[in-house]
Amino acid sequence: MILHTHEKGATLIEVLGVLAVVATIATGMFTGIARINQKLKITQAQNQVSDIVKSMRTQFSSFRPSSITPEGLEKVGVYKTGTINEDGKAINVFGTEMTMALDDAGGNPFFTFSYKNIPLSSCFDLLLADWGNDPSSGLKEIKVEGEKTYTFIWKKNAPTETEATLFLLPTSETAVQACAQGKNVNISWSYYL
Repeated sequence: MILHTHEKGATLIEVLGVLAVVATIATGMFTGIARINQKLKITQAQNQVSDIVKSMRTQFSSFRPSSITPEGLEKVGVYKTGTINEDGKAINVFGTEMTMALDDAGGNPFFTFSYKNIPLSSCFDLLLADWGNDPSSGLKEIKVEGEKTYTFIWKKNAPTETEATLFLLPTSETAVQACAQGKNVNISWSYYL
């Protein structure tokens, strides 16, 4: 047997170095994929809420039903087909329950649409999204419920009689406070019909 003294192979340290680089790249890829999935869920949630709000305001602008059910909302097109699970509950894009309630504020009917048990990682983005930047949006308030309840409302600031400025108040700081409660929170949007 002839032994070649110039043969080279990878040492254990070199192999471990390559594995460490591969592991770092894989971790970065998984983190990036998780961020993309998170942003996708947020976008889907924003679209779902916006679509439901538009449908509710269109469907019930001329009359107010005495009661609403998830199945009834799906039948009239407020909820998309397949939104109702086998228990008869409406399910949001996060796979948790969503509810709808009708109410009246001194003759001004409104509805409250809620996402139940939202992951904290999604709460902040949902809370700070643009849910209506003018009076025609009909936004009344946004509420975050966890260990405490935080309510963000539209307030009127009328510098002159002809000009009314509307603004929504969660700031980044108050959004962090509202969303940093336990593992999950409920978020509700109230809109005038």
